[in-house]
Amino acid sequence: MAQFKHQQALDHILQLSSVDPDFRRRLLREPHAAIIAALGDVVPTTLKLRFIERDPNVDVMAVLPDLIPQTEELSLEDLDVVAGGVAEAWSDDGDAPDDQ
Repeated sequence: MAQFKHQQALDHILQLSSVDPDFRRRLLREPHAAIIAALGDVVPTTLKLRFIERDPNVDVMAVLPDLIPQTEELSLEDLDVVAGGVAEAWSDDGDAPDDQ
């Protein structure tokens, strides 16, 4: 239910920003204050907000995912993902498979 309310609030903010130039300018400069003034809703100050305008010369805008730091060793989960190939099963007596 909270997710639905948040989405409704965001939809309202975006709709209002498309028709109210003063709200739009304030939203770009001071998003928390703009939302409080326009909607009366208080957004936690710990929630970092940033609204941007689409450049008219840009067809697609995308937010890049967080950069995953590369380490020298793979985690066990990553190792499972990249491990592959086919191995012969060990025999019941514990001997390694014959080399071919």
